[in-house]
Amino acid sequence: SGEVQVEFTVGVDGSVTNARVVRANPPRVFDREAVAAVRRWRFEPVAAPVTTRRAIAFDPGS
Repeated sequence: SGEVQVEFTVGVDGSVTNARVVRANPPRVFDREAVAAVRRWRFEPVAAPVTTRRAIAFDPGS
């Protein structure tokens, strides 16, 4: 189990770009999976690009 904090930009069309890991515990274990998941996310369109961060928890027991 662990947690990864990913920073990314939501584009005007709702797509995700520039996803990168800013913190991970344990380090480098879930980084690739977290970034891949965030890149698949889609949001409502926005007026201007917005950069944000989200934490993703990995818990194989749930």
